[in-house]
Amino acid sequence: MDHFYSSASSIQYIMDIKNNFPPALINMIKDGAYNHSGTIISTGDRQLIEQLLFNDGQLYKPSHYDRAINEDELLPNAPPAEQLAHIEMMFRQEPSDDGVTLEERSLKHLESSKSKAFSILSQYSSLATTTTHSSQVGDCIGDEQRMVFLKLGERRFYGEMKSREVIIKYLIPQYVLTGDCMLIPYIIERSGRGCNSNHVSNLIKQIIRHGNIYQIIVAHEVLEESDVPEFRMDFFNGDIYNSFLEADDVSNSLEVIKYLNSKNVVQRLNTITINPCVLNDQQLKFMMSDDNKIFEICQFRHRLLLLEAHHIDYVLQVKPSFFQPLSPNSGQYLIDRMFEELNIIIFSLEDIHMH
Repeated sequence: MDHFYSSASSIQYIMDIKNNFPPALINMIKDGAYNHSGTIISTGDRQLIEQLLFNDGQLYKPSHYDRAINEDELLPNAPPAEQLAHIEMMFRQEPSDDGVTLEERSLKHLESSKSKAFSILSQYSSLATTTTHSSQVGDCIGDEQRMVFLKLGERRFYGEMKSREVIIKYLIPQYVLTGDCMLIPYIIERSGRGCNSNHVSNLIKQIIRHGNIYQIIVAHEVLEESDVPEFRMDFFNGDIYNSFLEADDVSNSLEVIKYLNSKNVVQRLNTITINPCVLNDQQLKFMMSDDNKIFEICQFRHRLLLLEAHHIDYVLQVKPSFFQPLSPNSGQYLIDRMFEELNIIIFSLEDIHMH
């Protein structure tokens, strides 16, 4: 059935009766399409999806979808409302044992999650006047949009556990991008339907890369109150540093990092892989500041590249010890010897610059 790995336009060309392909080939494509639903859906071509998987607006073989949803059966790059409509059309919902509807469950969790988020943020009443880059508290999206996320999270599939993994993986980055924080308690706390430890780590990384200080405050406080110890462990051990370097908005991300820094969070290098990279001015100034505790400079010194002359000048002024090699007994000694050679070049360039 390799024809399902062709482009959407190629398949549509074959199925167009004007092109005189054998009816047997066209029927074979239609009859076998449901076995390749993920490949078809991953094209993102709505016309092709409806042409191959539906008949007069109804699923061609609905019983085939009474199962777990696969990741490739989500619409690629679709916003949450469109994704929800797609899922509702493709996958039948497993009946609820308690008679509570999806709408009722979602509304219940909306009120509960918002109440907890507002309670947490009420302890930071001065935050709005001290931050300049973050979104307005609690009002980034309305309840109608929040209900879309909740319906995605609360929908009950056949093949529940596998489906939950697919949905939460999609939901977390999509939600963080809204800038809203009202559903963070729901995402973390829904036992069996919300985050596991890997999801917690991903949530924190997404907030550092794409989110804001309100989101990290709510996440941190919920995790601090959690009675699941591995949640807190992953929060502290997650890949904070690389997420900081990959941030969409450095100012927003720096606010998040400074908050974590104030809560004595420390990046543990044994849990992540770091490639040498170049920081921008804001990131470098924070890294070299005395306030920085989250990224211990003695651990990160061999992972920072100072390629800009003004960055070298700045570090020489505020933290010259950054260029000093470790002792021969250190496991980093050979690396330090290489850096010492580089430092000679740096200092030589500095002399030339001064003269």
